[in-house]
Amino acid sequence: MPKPLRRKAVSAKGIIFAIFGLFCAFKSEWFMVTFPLLTVLYGILTLVSGVSKVQWAVDMLRAKQKYWFVEVISAVLTIICAILILTNPFTSTAFLWTFIGVSMIVEAVVDVIAFFLGRK
Repeated sequence: MPKPLRRKAVSAKGIIFAIFGLFCAFKSEWFMVTFPLLTVLYGILTLVSGVSKVQWAVDMLRAKQKYWFVEVISAVLTIICAILILTNPFTSTAFLWTFIGVSMIVEAVVDVIAFFLGRK
């Protein structure tokens, strides 16, 4: 994907994740009733996203981009969140969905920061 198009996709993804994260944080009971296996699916998707961010960070390092470490931080946070989601250490599903919402918001903020720092 060309760089300008990829940057737009990253910023759009960040905005979508922020909106979806807010929905997860404030409407978690909807998920508990509607999709009982969605937690596991979300954990797997988050893990895949984290692994792809590792690859992106390596590509940025090889291209000698200035802020490659921001993507490494994002990848590590994403993978940690995925592991926490998949191991499910929480006793309450409602708390888990609130955590998922917050983790999506954090990921979105880091993606938006990486987008703006990558433009320079």
